[in-house]
Amino acid sequence: MLDFVSLDEVVPLMLLTAVVGFVGSQGCGKTEWRWAGRIGFLAFIAYGIARWAEWTPDGPSGFATRAFRSLLAAGLAGAVATVVLPVLTHAGKGVAAMFPERPKPVSEPAVKPAEVPKPDPPAPPPPPPPPTPEEQAAAAKQKYDAKLALLAAAGLDPSERHAAGEKAKQDYLKELDALLR
Repeated sequence: MLDFVSLDEVVPLMLLTAVVGFVGSQGCGKTEWRWAGRIGFLAFIAYGIARWAEWTPDGPSGFATRAFRSLLAAGLAGAVATVVLPVLTHAGKGVAAMFPERPKPVSEPAVKPAEVPKPDPPAPPPPPPPPTPEEQAAAAKQKYDAKLALLAAAGLDPSERHAAGEKAKQDYLKELDALLR
């Protein structure tokens, strides 16, 4: 039974494998191609094991002959799989299309625990009252005095210190003017 690959028929068998493989690869997708390779590998292993079981050692040429026959069997099985697997895939999709997909049941929790209402958070404290105009004027004066002290400690020459002091005074007067409006 395992002698379907004889060395006398190597060339026709290789041509048959090539033609079947070419025809199968035209309609074969990536997934089918991978499975065809796996089937070919399994055929190589299965044929090799079957030939090994009945092998009587007759030298290295006997081992090479069995290995070559296993390769031919793997190629033929892989090539046939590239033709058969796309047909089976197409048929399987057709059968699957006949059965509509069932909607998944919506699972609801058996019993919802009673929700305890959370107490309202306490109201935020009222904002502090806005400062009075007198407090704002005093703050502006403190800011002006702090600027003058900073300018005095900065080590500027007299003309720069005078210009910066005038700018600080101008800012102070603008703040006082805004308070009066």
